[in-house]
This record gives sequence, C-alpha cells and structure tokens, in this order.
Amino acid sequence: MKPDILRVHPDRMTAEIDVRVPGTYVVSEGKVEFFPIPETGYGSQVVKWHQGKWQETEGTTKYR
Repeated sequence: MKPDILRVHPDRMTAEIDVRVPGTYVVSEGKVEFFPIPETGYGSQVVKWHQGKWQETEGTTKYR
C-alpha cells in the first residue's frame, strides 16, 4: 500500500506523511519516494546513494 502524502508545502519544501503506515521514505531532489515493508514483515531494505543523490533501493524478504 502506497500512502498518500498528506500535504505538500512547496514554498517551504516540506511534506507531511502518515506515520501510521510502516515503510521507508526516501527524500531526494525535492521528491518523496515510499517503499513498503516486505510482505512477510521480515527482511531488509538498502538505500544506495551516489554523489549525494538516491540511486536505488534493494529489498529482501525473509520467510519464517
């Protein structure tokens, strides 16, 4: 489930998010990207940066 950004304030370059939705939020170049938790609830997420900019996100899922 991708949450909605509740409110964007472009004049202040801020955004409000729903903190009740678990996941990873990446802020880069004025944009907010959301990556949900693994479907099983177990796993990891790695955010890769290059020269100060977000490049990619890798995720793994573990089954228990």
